Amino acid sequence: MEHPIWYLWRDGVAEGPFPAGQIQRWILLGRVRREDSVSPDGEEWGRVEDWSEELIPEVLRADLTDPYNLQRLEAARRWADERVEDDPEAVAVERREEDEGDRPRMRSLHRRAFGEPGDRGAWRLVVAAAVVVALIGGAWWAAPVDRPLEPDCEAGPAPGVNWSYCDRAGVELAGKDLRGSRMRDTQLQQADLRGANLEEADLSFALMGGADLAGANLRGARLFGTDLRGVRLERARMAGANMAYANLRGADLGRVDLSGVPLGSAIWVDGRTCAPESVGECD
Repeated sequence: MEHPIWYLWRDGVAEGPFPAGQIQRWILLGRVRREDSVSPDGEEWGRVEDWSEELIPEVLRADLTDPYNLQRLEAARRWADERVEDDPEAVAVERREEDEGDRPRMRSLHRRAFGEPGDRGAWRLVVAAAVVVALIGGAWWAAPVDRPLEPDCEAGPAPGVNWSYCDRAGVELAGKDLRGSRMRDTQLQQADLRGANLEEADLSFALMGGADLAGANLRGARLFGTDLRGVRLERARMAGANMAYANLRGADLGRVDLSGVPLGSAIWVDGRTCAPESVGECD
């Protein structure tokens, strides 16, 4: 049985839920380890290793003494770090389909370049690496990928700023213009964002527990999988936002209009999990 969402135990605190694709991405990038504790329901806990087939990407379970598999792993990590999509689970499925389609052709090229075991000259290794890189590069450039700039954690608040993965906990940003900013996986606990303009901002999987977003403009913002526990959202403008899989336990939603906002599998203010098809209200 496959589990679509997972909880993660870190620093003595249960975090989540997160889509399975996001956990796989973190594992691929080394942000979650095989020995870390995870749970599909918040009650049954075990190591990532215990759910290896569900959570550990196939490229990490392959024989990494094979140069071909190492090339695939490097490509998968680059894609995981550079691809930005609205739905991480869809991206994970897309990547698996791409891998399945290319595997026979790439293995054939690998055999031609390397030959049988014991016949692997240095020049063959160079040729094989060049072929694999060319294939990967072609697939990467052909895909509809948003290629963000590197995060700049020292940059000041401004439209389009890239603070992804940065630690901005407790930052004072009341009234700031942060339109189109990138703050995926950013630490924003206890941040003051009252009246801030976060229109079209990407806050997916950000940690925002206890932040103050009263009166903020969150139109079109991506809040997919965002930790919003105890957040104050009073009078925030949410039209066009996406809050699927977000954790809203204890959040203040006074005078907030969520009409049309996806809330699928989100944790509601009272702790219940919304139905996958929930929109505008937690069903």
